[in-house]
Amino acid sequence: MRVSPKQIRLAHAASPHLARMLRACGGLEHAQREWQWIKNELPKHEWAQAAYRRSRYEPLQYILGTQPFGTVEVKCRSGVLIPRWETEEWTMKLADLIEENLPRASIIDGCTGTGCVALLLKSMVPQSSVSAFDLSPSALSLAEENCNESGVTVFKHDVFTPLDRPADILVANPPYIPQIDMERSQFHQGLERSVREWEPRMALEGDTEFYEALITNIVEPSKASAFVFEVGYKHQCDFVRQRLPQWKVVDYYDSADRIRCVVGYLRQSSWLEAITTSS
Repeated sequence: MRVSPKQIRLAHAASPHLARMLRACGGLEHAQREWQWIKNELPKHEWAQAAYRRSRYEPLQYILGTQPFGTVEVKCRSGVLIPRWETEEWTMKLADLIEENLPRASIIDGCTGTGCVALLLKSMVPQSSVSAFDLSPSALSLAEENCNESGVTVFKHDVFTPLDRPADILVANPPYIPQIDMERSQFHQGLERSVREWEPRMALEGDTEFYEALITNIVEPSKASAFVFEVGYKHQCDFVRQRLPQWKVVDYYDSADRIRCVVGYLRQSSWLEAITTSS
């Protein structure tokens, strides 16, 4: 990103480290905010190295090592997808609905990554039984750290393999970015540079094959009556709807009015539709 000479001058006047972060942060205001977080959360002797790492477009969450996620704080490490506000938003809405309607629910979280969704659900619905799986060794290790002593069970599993485990509700944030969009820059409706260069492709690249696997290998064997799967594109919701004609399947849009989840339920879990309208 191009940065104006005025912004560079103002940043240098505050700190050479701040100026170094300008391009990666996309401007002075964002850089100032991130620099303040660095100063607040890291010891002073690490500030210069943190600014250098950020100048190389490394995500701030990897540098700080944590990311707030609803009512919990999640450890973050390179090699594992960073939790995002869009995921946090639907997870909190879902947790409120489960606590109100099915507080003792059995929940499975697929493609768990850091374990953020499973951890937040268990935190907000303490009587629920929550388990989470991933295939990535890096993700499994970090999810186990994050979920340690929370009551969440973390286990290794490949979504393309049938899972023989009953559940009431299934959630997942699978890889959903098609290859063509993985290659595009952010200026052509693609990924931000920090995401493309630093976050694991294994957790990002995918399409309808993952939703087919979730349905065939997780939804159907589990006998679940409800699911929430994060998506990035309308055609992914349509695929799930066509694949499960006997289910009520609805689209969920986030607060930025972007398609964000496909939500499915059977008659006994019709309360879940409220997730698409709750504020």
